[in-house]
Amino acid sequence: MTAMSIADLDADVLEEWTARARAWQEERARRRRPARPPSPLGVALGERIAHARHEAGLSQFALAAALELDPSTISRWEHGQRLPGLEHLYALARVLGARATELMPDE
Repeated sequence: MTAMSIADLDADVLEEWTARARAWQEERARRRRPARPPSPLGVALGERIAHARHEAGLSQFALAAALELDPSTISRWEHGQRLPGLEHLYALARVLGARATELMPDE
């Protein structure tokens, strides 16, 4: 049996953990659901939310803080990836100084 140095042991451990991490990432990528395309309603609503937010002089972060939400939620609404529920739509209108019907698209 040959003597291993600590440097050799560390390299072996690093190599093993790198291989495990790569396998985990590949498995995670394989299981990931494909992204759904934004709906036309979501895009139109998101554009109106973004416009009203800009008119109110708020950032996504500030709007999220006012609504006690994560900023990524505001981003998803504005990009049409998600739709706000009615309670959030009314809260949005209140914070942005608009009516809920003004935020809804015409179509």
